[in-house]
Amino acid sequence: NFTSNEQLLTKLQTTKGQKTYDIIVPDADHVRIEKDLGLLMKLDHSLIPNLKNLAPHWTQVSYDPGNVYSVVKDTGITCFTLRSDNVKTQLHTWKDFFDFLPHSNGLTVNFIESPSEVIGVALNSLGYSMNTDDESQLSQVRDLLLSVKPYVDTVNEVYVNDFQGGKIDLGITYSGDGLRIQAARKKEGDIEVIAPESKSEIWTDNWAISAYA
Repeated sequence: NFTSNEQLLTKLQTTKGQKTYDIIVPDADHVRIEKDLGLLMKLDHSLIPNLKNLAPHWTQVSYDPGNVYSVVKDTGITCFTLRSDNVKTQLHTWKDFFDFLPHSNGLTVNFIESPSEVIGVALNSLGYSMNTDDESQLSQVRDLLLSVKPYVDTVNEVYVNDFQGGKIDLGITYSGDGLRIQAARKKEGDIEVIAPESKSEIWTDNWAISAYA
């Protein structure tokens, strides 16, 4: 197991030639990073007959056109999840989310351990593109994240169990995780999974093979 894409990348880089992982599941951005670093094996399409069942748009993804190194495994959005019994304010957008954090005293807040996504949704909250390279916009996001840092209790990619156990009140989550948390607390009925209005990140996780498999 690995807790984040960053940890996966580090393990692949530091254990070259050693058997750490064979089949791996990096996100889209890390497929791009890892193939460019020579950390992924090219796929032999003759051994994967079900590739013919992929919808055409999954065969021409920008980070790996033609599925040379990867095949999409699943997809969703980056969203936020909350305990409706403890978070009394209506939150609909990423701006709402970040504006609320200074008023979250007494609540436990978790951010996912994924810098690109946290920076991305913070950019969204300011009305900027997640893909910007504008130094002024990135500087504003840095200031925003530093300003809310005191209200973030944990930065953890492995948050589902704590959320299901009622230990987290508000957090940046992946949509599938949010729905799992909601299902686990169906009896309590206190979980809302918010697909942010306006825009958010659409992510993909991908099957790939380590170059050292």
